[in-house]
Amino acid sequence: MASLGQAKTLGGIGAILALLFWVPSNVGIGLLIVGLVLMLIAVKNIADTVGDQAIFSNMMYSVIHRDRGRGRIVDLHSDLDGFRQEEL
Repeated sequence: MASLGQAKTLGGIGAILALLFWVPSNVGIGLLIVGLVLMLIAVKNIADTVGDQAIFSNMMYSVIHRDRGRGRIVDLHSDLDGFRQEEL
């Protein structure tokens, strides 16, 4: 079980890596994934240290719903793009 200080460091490094997703090519996407994994590990360590697993569960729900929402936005965008092509 990690201490809160170690979890803070992991979460901070993960957040910085996640902010670097603007890096061109697939490097940015890789940094985003690594950053997200580090943040998940940090939240898991915090939940274990505090003894409240609801913290980690809520983090997992937020990640899952973020990805589902992003998929819906991409679907909507592609639908609207096809609609614009039909008008031309």
